[in-house]
Amino acid sequence: MVQRDADFPCSLILPNGYCAQELVNLLLIGRGHSNVFDGERSVGAASPQKGGDGEEEGSEGVRLRGVPRRALVGFLTLFEKQGSDAMPLLEVGSRYGGAHS
Repeated sequence: MVQRDADFPCSLILPNGYCAQELVNLLLIGRGHSNVFDGERSVGAASPQKGGDGEEEGSEGVRLRGVPRRALVGFLTLFEKQGSDAMPLLEVGSRYGGAHS
């Protein structure tokens, strides 16, 4: 079930001995989702275009899963403050009590 929750199959313990984000989320919210932003996002989805036969064609892209509901505890990460204000390295959503909540 945890492997189905993750965006892509992965080990829950990384080679450096750290917990993968999926394991952290499993412990904090009860789901092995791969991200800490709110809800779900689609990445790489192309807008539908007319194909040679007149029917619409399009790429669905990849659906990434974040935090589905408000967590009982917050999540703090150094990566949230790295990068720039316009483009942080990691976005923690308000469901985890992120900086922008």
